[in-house]
Amino acid sequence: MFGNVDYLAQSLNHASLMTDLSLKKVASTGDPVKLSSLNQGAGGVSFATGVMNDSSSKRNTIHSFQNAISYMQTQDEGLRQAEQIYNRMHSIASLAADPTTDDDTRSLLNDEFKILLEASSDLNGSAFNNVPLFDPRASTKQYPVDFPTNFSFNDPPDGWLDKYHGNKQYSYREKSKDVLYNSGIFTITVSPGGAKDRFILHQGDASKPIFDTGEWATSGWAKHKNWDRFIVEYGPGKDTKFKFVPLSPTNENLNKKQLSLSTLDGIENREFGDQGQVVTNPSDPTKTKLFLRTEGYTAFLVEAEWEKAESENLRVGNKSGLEVELNSIGLGLLRDDTQDDFPEISIGTLENANRAIDVIKEDLEGLSIQNGKLASNFNRVENAMETVNQASITHDKVISQLSGQHFAEEIGNLNKFRVRRSSSSSLMSRIMNLNKEMAETLI
Repeated sequence: MFGNVDYLAQSLNHASLMTDLSLKKVASTGDPVKLSSLNQGAGGVSFATGVMNDSSSKRNTIHSFQNAISYMQTQDEGLRQAEQIYNRMHSIASLAADPTTDDDTRSLLNDEFKILLEASSDLNGSAFNNVPLFDPRASTKQYPVDFPTNFSFNDPPDGWLDKYHGNKQYSYREKSKDVLYNSGIFTITVSPGGAKDRFILHQGDASKPIFDTGEWATSGWAKHKNWDRFIVEYGPGKDTKFKFVPLSPTNENLNKKQLSLSTLDGIENREFGDQGQVVTNPSDPTKTKLFLRTEGYTAFLVEAEWEKAESENLRVGNKSGLEVELNSIGLGLLRDDTQDDFPEISIGTLENANRAIDVIKEDLEGLSIQNGKLASNFNRVENAMETVNQASITHDKVISQLSGQHFAEEIGNLNKFRVRRSSSSSLMSRIMNLNKEMAETLI
């Protein structure tokens, strides 16, 4: 009899445990990770977690593609506006190029033309969620820009600083150029000698430089040409960086001290922000004019070179899912390329008006190329989003199966084990009462 009691106790415990497990499984419906843990242990959790993470990644990718489509739709509208502006400018320039147009009419036309030029410039600088819509480097029409090079202490000072070394007053010299583009690579090669000079790259305010060497020295005298080279890269939405190229072994100890480095090994391949006494700051994306300034009290030599940085295509999507590279879209800068400084086109004279017609026509033709690049971007993003959507649907089905599997079975199990537990409990109660009656009889 006591064996029967022991068996019933074990049966009751088992029924209770299984009831509890079924309850947990039913409660976990919709949570594939928790349900897999109950059904399959650690292996199930690993699989379910992987599926969930992959699904989340795909949702993020789809969201990125949706943002990209909104971005491209805004670009599309921008290209439409540019076409309207260019067409109106072409009409105005054509009227201004008519020899019979009187001065009063030409003046009114010129006023409207300037307003349209400003609107074009604003459109070129527009952004979507702080991401530039257009990149002039991607425009069909490009301009070859050179920066003034090879200047030295032999050039007359542009001014004097309220600063002295002994009986020598510091002077400064500046070379400047509108390089038309708001990003680039500026190479500065310097030989200041041991007396130290300061070399500053700025956009109109020397107190807020893009790049500043501090008081920089090389070995010997400037005319010994113990050169050091800085390659500065700047642009909108990015930190200014520079590379340092030591060109003279005799400068090594000075270079390490000024850059706060223990060795120059492999330095040509390293990229720095602030380093040692050298300071960098982000550039102003609204400005394209650069100034190279030197400050010192003795001899120096400088060579400077600016080059346009390659256009950087935007990447959308998710590296762990699917990523698409978008072609950069660029609008024309509407500059007169018959003059060295590439001034903005104008219609002030018959000659200028005729030249403006040629430039506008070229930029209008360029819009068709930009529209083609934009159409390609749309197609690639839409195709990629469809691919990810299909994969996401498949993942959702797997998750649904993981979340809902055995639901009906566990409801049945839950009822079955509840009945078994109730029956075992009732039988146990009856046996215990019977045992009590038998004990009282024996006593």
